[in-house]
Amino acid sequence: MCLQRNRCRRCPGLTGWAGIIIPSPIYVRVGRYHDASTVNERATGVDEGYMKKANPTGTYPGGYYPHNIHFLWFATDLEGRSRDSIAAAKKVSHYTLDLRCGAIEGPRQRYLPLLAYARFGRWKEILNEKLPGEEYPFDRAMAHYARGLAFAAGAQVNEAQHELDAFRKLQTNSAVVAMDNPYFPGTKILAVGAHVLAGKVAGAANRPGEMVTELRAAVKTEHELSYMEPPYWYYPARPSPDLRPSLPAPILQHCDPGEFDRGTHRGLDWKGELVRRQAR
Repeated sequence: MCLQRNRCRRCPGLTGWAGIIIPSPIYVRVGRYHDASTVNERATGVDEGYMKKANPTGTYPGGYYPHNIHFLWFATDLEGRSRDSIAAAKKVSHYTLDLRCGAIEGPRQRYLPLLAYARFGRWKEILNEKLPGEEYPFDRAMAHYARGLAFAAGAQVNEAQHELDAFRKLQTNSAVVAMDNPYFPGTKILAVGAHVLAGKVAGAANRPGEMVTELRAAVKTEHELSYMEPPYWYYPARPSPDLRPSLPAPILQHCDPGEFDRGTHRGLDWKGELVRRQAR
């Protein structure tokens, strides 16, 4: 890692002429979130200039360019830059929806604004969004997930449970299951979401034991996901530091206090390595 860090110090200047983000994952791994954001901002600008001049087809416009914006969303999210993170999520979503079948990572990017809203507690914005079209069953499942979080945050237990039921129904939808492949473990991603949302619903219903059980299962399920950049699950499933003060006392009584310190005292990246949480 130290060798990679030393090498990536020489990479930022390259983004003055090439749409690459090679340093970004390394910067994220060591907690240099702003550096990760900066190189992605440069890379997307270079991408847009190149595509305007060369009008390329295939992998570059369908994969590399939206991937750069996707990672920009992830890096700005880690920085706590809500406005920029949400803007990047909307940008990649609109782009991949326009490309439709040409978007290589469309199943991860089309609904990204909902996850960006969820990360910053923008519950009204989530509930104001329309459900994705019927042709996107995976996206609809994630929309029900986000809506469930919003209702649970507002202590609207019945509505949250309704969204969880709709999510679970789509979780086993044959079209969703058929999307599974080595590069998109869709059913495993939804398995994490099922546990997270079930935990949130249980918490809203004042069922602390069930909440803790579901969230622990979410952590285990997320850790079983294969490595990807950005990670397949959009945030560390282990409760984050900013959530701890909001947990009711009865829920904390069901937890080992050291569990929070081991997992979240200063923030963890998606594979459990200690990183520095930056906030703005």
